[in-house]
Amino acid sequence: MAIVQSPFILIVEDNAGQQLATSMFITELGWQPVVASNGREALKTVQSQLVDLILMDLNMPEMDGFEAARRIRALPGAAGKLPIIAVSANNLASVKQQCLAAGMNDFVPKPVNRKMLLTAIEKVLPDRAVDVVAPFDAHSSPADQRKAEQVLKEIDALLSE
Repeated sequence: MAIVQSPFILIVEDNAGQQLATSMFITELGWQPVVASNGREALKTVQSQLVDLILMDLNMPEMDGFEAARRIRALPGAAGKLPIIAVSANNLASVKQQCLAAGMNDFVPKPVNRKMLLTAIEKVLPDRAVDVVAPFDAHSSPADQRKAEQVLKEIDALLSE
């Protein structure tokens, strides 16, 4: 039997609420979040720690997402090939083109929608895709179902801030 390790997803975001909401969502999917508050921290993280995917905010202090993506793409080996999904409130076509030109693989607009984010993640990590994000199953009690639904509502509220 092969052991499959959960992907490590690097969340590069300077907003603490967004960090928390995205981390909660990534954890709900069974994946492991790693957080960096700016592009400089992201660059250090991918050089020192194994990650499978980067969710990259664009406007951050110290080093923005565009510069961070360019520098990550310049790294040798697997680090330079990591999938990067831009996450930004600036939804202009020109910004999306800048993201692609900087080496990012996809773009998800803020406020982040869980389904859109999951779709983008599945596109760049197809071998680690999740069939359904279900807060409960047929064997869950009604109380557990209500609790899970409330957690997902809280995540959605935090993601949309």
